[in-house]
Amino acid sequence: MKEYRLTDWLPTTKKEVELRGWDELDVILFSGDAYVDHPSFGAAVIGRILEAEGLRVAIIPQPNWHEYALRLSATNADKSQIVISSSQSHRFST
Repeated sequence: MKEYRLTDWLPTTKKEVELRGWDELDVILFSGDAYVDHPSFGAAVIGRILEAEGLRVAIIPQPNWHEYALRLSATNADKSQIVISSSQSHRFST
C-alpha cells in the first residue's frame, strides 16, 4: 500500500505551506467546495495546472475567507492572485 505524505496535496493551511519550505505563495485559491485532489473538482484542477507552471499554490476550501487569508497571508500579496471558485462565490464580499 502506498504511503502518502501531507505534501502530496496542495496546502490548505499555513503549516502545510511551511512543510513545503515556502515562505510566500504566488496564488491562493478560495473555493466554497471541499478540497478533493481529483480532476472532477475545479479548484484542484486549477491548482495543479498552476503548480505545474512553477507557481506556489494553496487552496482555502469552504472558507470564512477573511480569516483564512490572514492565516495564510501571502507575504508578497501585491503579486499574489486571489481566485474565488465555485457556485457559492457570490456569497463572499470584500
